[in-house]
Amino acid sequence: PPPGTATPPPAPSTTPAAPPRQGGPEPVEFTQVEDLLSVPGFTPQAIERLRDFVIVLPEPTTVNVNTAAPEVLAALAENFSVSEATALAVFRKRTPFVNPAAFTAYLAQTGKTLARDVDIDVKSSYFLAMSRVRLDRAALDAQALIRRDLQQKTYLVWIREN
Repeated sequence: PPPGTATPPPAPSTTPAAPPRQGGPEPVEFTQVEDLLSVPGFTPQAIERLRDFVIVLPEPTTVNVNTAAPEVLAALAENFSVSEATALAVFRKRTPFVNPAAFTAYLAQTGKTLARDVDIDVKSSYFLAMSRVRLDRAALDAQALIRRDLQQKTYLVWIREN
């Protein structure tokens, strides 16, 4: 296909099945943010507050510190306020981070440290494309999740109409 054309991703490799769980229900595979309602403590109101900052992806990924919203950046470090993260977002517009170490060095200069178990990067593998088609009074909104692999090939993961 021509460059930039979305093609289906390659078939996943086979891995041995996980051992059977002992007791309790099987975990549910999440496909959309609303699936968080199955987690005790998550309410529709909480999910609405999270909606602009989270997405369910088909695999674990890093947080791109060059594109993450200030609210997400604030969650990456201990005692890092949204106002401090907003200042960081202004800084990175002029000077994007060239690697994860540059981001952690920036945090260190402000007396902050990266939270445990947080994986960061300065690039993304997944992209969300939004579209709106209008015809007279009718409109159709859609989202598409696109994955870019290490060879820079792109794959359409899904399309959802709203």
